[in-house]
Amino acid sequence: MISVKTLCEARKSGWEALSSSSVPEISKTVGCVVEVCGLSGVVCAEVSVLLTCDDNMRSYNRLYRGIDAPTDVLSFGVYSMEEVCRAASCKDSFSCRPLQIGDIVLSFETIEKQSSEIGVNMNNMVSRLIIHSSLHLLGYDHDNAENHRIMHELEKKCMRKIGLDMFY
Repeated sequence: MISVKTLCEARKSGWEALSSSSVPEISKTVGCVVEVCGLSGVVCAEVSVLLTCDDNMRSYNRLYRGIDAPTDVLSFGVYSMEEVCRAASCKDSFSCRPLQIGDIVLSFETIEKQSSEIGVNMNNMVSRLIIHSSLHLLGYDHDNAENHRIMHELEKKCMRKIGLDMFY
């Protein structure tokens, strides 16, 4: 089982209006990514999601990536895909502690702006970003053409599985 813990850091960011419908969707979306990646046997893992504002995101982006600007999403993976599979698939799910596989940080204003620019529902944009960042947490990247192709195909499968059309 994949557990998703969600924290809203910025109360005046706009997340409060969206979060009641988004939080269950975030858990469902992370679970979908795990399933599409063939990791359904992972029984004891946890992902944390932080909902924040552009000011806070700018600070995180500057601190962790050296970029002094807000961004839509940041992912902080802890393990490679192989390590997640090995460590999180314990035999006795009652005695194992959840393995923290990583953190996702989402910024409301940037995502709202992107949604508006491409004409996509905000919840759908959040789902796409959760898919993208969850793939990063599981060890996928788009650092070269082949990895980009693989990650893009997985994103499309996940989007279809949760009933969304692919958009960028």
